[in-house]
Amino acid sequence: MENAILKKAEDYIFSLFKTSYTEHLYYHNYKHTYDVVAACKEIALASNLLENDTELVLLAAWFHDAGYLTSSKNHEELSIDIAVLFLEKENYPTEKIEQINGCIRATKLDVEPKNLLQEIICDADMKGLSCKDYKERAVLIKNEFKHSKQLDISEHEWLEKEIEFLTKHRYYTNYAQLNFDESKSTNLVDRKSELAKFKK
Repeated sequence: MENAILKKAEDYIFSLFKTSYTEHLYYHNYKHTYDVVAACKEIALASNLLENDTELVLLAAWFHDAGYLTSSKNHEELSIDIAVLFLEKENYPTEKIEQINGCIRATKLDVEPKNLLQEIICDADMKGLSCKDYKERAVLIKNEFKHSKQLDISEHEWLEKEIEFLTKHRYYTNYAQLNFDESKSTNLVDRKSELAKFKK
C-alpha cells in the first residue's frame, strides 16, 4: 500500500534519522522503524484491516520511536509530539491524529492495547522477540540500554531480565499468536539454557 501521506511520512522519518545524532541508537534506529512498518503491513493484511485503518497504523509505526532522537525517557510522548506536528502541517484530520496517538501510546511497555489497531502495532513492535536473530537484537538493546541508562549490567543480570520479559510478554492478534509465539518460545528456551550455563 503506497499513498501520498505514507510516502511523505516515510521520507520525513528517514530524513529525521539521517540528520540526527543516532550513534547511541544501536537498536531503536531507522532499521527498527522500517521493520515495524513492514510487520504492521504483514499483520494488517492478515487481519483484513480496512485501507483507512491500515493507513493509521502505518503512520503510527513510522513515528512510534522518533522520540528516541530526543530522549529514551518518555520517548512515546516525544514521538507523538513529532507526529502531531507533521500531521497537522499536512492538514490531517484531528480525529485520525488522535487514533494515531493512541497507537503510539499503546507501545509503552506497561500499557494494554484497547483495539485492533493498537494490538497490531504492539505485535509488530515486538515481532523481533520471535525472530531467528533475536540473540543479536538483544545484544543491541543491551548496549543501547547501557548507554542511555549510563550503568553497567552483567551478562547474568541481563539474561535474567530478558527471560522475565520474554515470559511475561504476550502477542495480541490472532496472526501474531499463530505465527510469532512458537519461535518466541524457542528463543525463551535458548535464553534459559544460556542462563543455566552461567549458573554452572
